Amino acid sequence: MKSNLVKIIGTLGLIIAIAVILKSVFGIGKIGISKLSNKSSKITFENCWDINDYESYEQKMKKSLIDSQIFEIDTSTVRVVRTTVWSDEFVQDKKDMQKKGITIDANKIDQDTMIIESYTDNFVTTKPFKIIDGYSRVLGTDKFVFNLRDGTYENSYKDEKYGDVSTYKSKCEKY
Repeated sequence: MKSNLVKIIGTLGLIIAIAVILKSVFGIGKIGISKLSNKSSKITFENCWDINDYESYEQKMKKSLIDSQIFEIDTSTVRVVRTTVWSDEFVQDKKDMQKKGITIDANKIDQDTMIIESYTDNFVTTKPFKIIDGYSRVLGTDKFVFNLRDGTYENSYKDEKYGDVSTYKSKCEKY
């Protein structure tokens, strides 16, 4: 009986010691365990506007060709998917361009998949991805850096022909 009690107390002590080590070294505690058990690794950025051009999302939407644009950041697949829903007026304009022989898609919804180059708890950076026109010519590259703390992102566009780089900063209402 006494040796069983010693074994039980020894096992409990070992479990407590392992828990203390995991918490101190790996940060596993109440928050860490919920992070590990959370199956969703997606972060969504939506209702965004360029802070240099607009003061709010509502102001942007009054002048926009886009009905909605959502970025889904998935660190488990190391991908960012941008879904753009174009306004009906812009889709019609694209269809009119097609009738004139201009090669352009007239889809209502477009999606781009970007590869995540690196990420931390606070930032996600995509690898540059090619922007291609209707004739399969590369116009340039886009690269995004998402700030997960304040719901902003920077988009750096590099012009293929001239090498110029333009950077735009956007703020998102939902993130």
